[in-house]
Amino acid sequence: MRQRGKRELVFARHSIISATVGLLSVIYVHTVPFYTMRSQSVNAAREMVGWEQEINRCCEDDFYSSLNITPEYTQTFAPGRITNCLFAPDLCRSADGTSMLRIQGSLFPNRQAQAWLADYFGLPEDFNGSIRFNPRISNFLVDFNWYVGLDSWIQGLYIRIHAPLVHTRWRLHACETSDKGVRGYPAGYFTGMLASGIDQSSVVPNANLVSQALDFFSGKSVPVNLLNDTSSTTGNPSLPSQVTFEKLACSRWATDCDSHSSTKTKLSDIETAVGWNFVCNERWLLGSSLRFSAPTGGKPDSCYLFEPMVGSGGFWKLGIGLTTHLIVWENECEDQSLGFYLDANIQHLFTTNQKRCFDLCRSGTAASGQNSRYMLAQRLEPVPADNPYPLEPANSNNVQFASEFAPVANLTTSMVAVKIAVEADIAALCCYTNNNIQWDLGYNFYGRSCEKICFKRSCKTDALNGTSWALKGDSEVFGFNGLVGNPIALAATQSKATIHSGVNNFSSNIITRQNTLNIDNPQDSTNAFDAVSAILPQRSSNPIVGLQLQDVNFAGTRAITHKIFSHLQYTWHDRCSPLTPYLGIGTEVEFSGCRSCHTGCHKNKNSCNSCGDDCFCCVPSQWGIWLKGGISFN
Repeated sequence: MRQRGKRELVFARHSIISATVGLLSVIYVHTVPFYTMRSQSVNAAREMVGWEQEINRCCEDDFYSSLNITPEYTQTFAPGRITNCLFAPDLCRSADGTSMLRIQGSLFPNRQAQAWLADYFGLPEDFNGSIRFNPRISNFLVDFNWYVGLDSWIQGLYIRIHAPLVHTRWRLHACETSDKGVRGYPAGYFTGMLASGIDQSSVVPNANLVSQALDFFSGKSVPVNLLNDTSSTTGNPSLPSQVTFEKLACSRWATDCDSHSSTKTKLSDIETAVGWNFVCNERWLLGSSLRFSAPTGGKPDSCYLFEPMVGSGGFWKLGIGLTTHLIVWENECEDQSLGFYLDANIQHLFTTNQKRCFDLCRSGTAASGQNSRYMLAQRLEPVPADNPYPLEPANSNNVQFASEFAPVANLTTSMVAVKIAVEADIAALCCYTNNNIQWDLGYNFYGRSCEKICFKRSCKTDALNGTSWALKGDSEVFGFNGLVGNPIALAATQSKATIHSGVNNFSSNIITRQNTLNIDNPQDSTNAFDAVSAILPQRSSNPIVGLQLQDVNFAGTRAITHKIFSHLQYTWHDRCSPLTPYLGIGTEVEFSGCRSCHTGCHKNKNSCNSCGDDCFCCVPSQWGIWLKGGISFN
């Protein structure tokens, strides 16, 4: 009975763990096309520790100053949470319990529902691969702090400036395991070319396709030699000689070898405060300040998904600060004391222009729009006047496939205006002093309200006008006018396709293909047939459903973190000199405070977004260690 009880306890424990892991795998369902963290300049904990007794002095009648330099190293932990923010809910759990992203071709047997469709990336239809991530953000910075007491002008007046010089490194550490497969692509799926003989399954041979998924996502490779038949006898002379397949230009994944795209060294935001301590005595102090911040760290350009950032992203800031402290205990010799200190900084972030990449709106299921920037779009154009084989009947838009594909990310990347209502950085600590030794222990809250994002202009001309580009999904883009060939460009759009699949869902028979009734507004053609039988009429869309501005999900992000920090310092107060040096060491551990949920955690009522009002909260957890050394001028 005792052994049976132990077995039941172990089984229950494993069940709880499995249930918890399963719950975690479905909780994180929101992805963020733009991943960010708090500016390296916004850190009230690092800013206030160590020199509390050197600044904000009472009863001074002349100028005094303190200058310090703080080198710090920080690094994120809990990489799984970062991965969830970037790719959930499409992550699968492997046998060893780690999360991975599966990528499988449309004809891979027993495709997983969460797998991304490999066809979008120029990979073979029988491709099978998985990618694991171990993202990490590290910063090495040197923070320069300067405080000047201006008591000779106005009692309690001061100015305070600090700015860190930052070297930041953002690494996805993507690792791929894959089997390229052996299949090519049939006639009509990518190109208007018929192969010799009956077998049309490899008009685009396997050798012309991308070998590894990471080659596509890094912007390195796309399919090559996608030829159209433009001959005067069997082809269509009005077509381009080749089909263009654009490389992924936006939201790419930097490889570990690409250090230039994953690191950045710049001066972070310059933070300045002009304050006045209007209540100041031996026991307590109360003061306020006017704070402003100048952006020097640069802006995002969305070339990479996990883009290294220094500073806040180009925002000018203006706000107020509150400073207070209270000496709660002091011994009779006045060489030991315990004090409480609080700094609260609240700022408004003014509108700045940024280049961002976005997903499409949700359609059908709650998560179908997420990661849609990696889907494949087809360009459409008006039917050329010299086209000897135009589609019949013509669609009401009078457009056809223009022999060009592009990742959706290349189309949705836009210049936008971004504004943030408020950012709060609040730190409180207890400070114990014993002669020249000082120990600080505190808590820091950081919060940033949701971004308001408004579209300004697309980075690709006419990308979102409703007729130039549409989702390809798994559509056949060419039909053929008889067995001899004569390719006819279709306009078969799939607005309901997702990152996981198109709407045709062809069977394992890859030779005879006909667009199904699931494409947008299907219509049988009278002169375009499938590539083999020349009997089944090929279907096209009438009218088409193209990509429009209102299809883009301009959802913003917000941030909440909680931090615990400590600092130990020695100050040479007993020197017979107007110069007082001090040196200390500190550490901090910051935890993401974002709440996970299945729908919008926060409703962004002021958003310019036309299709969704979710405000996604994704910020990293990190730890840091610093040295803080300086000198006061009395």
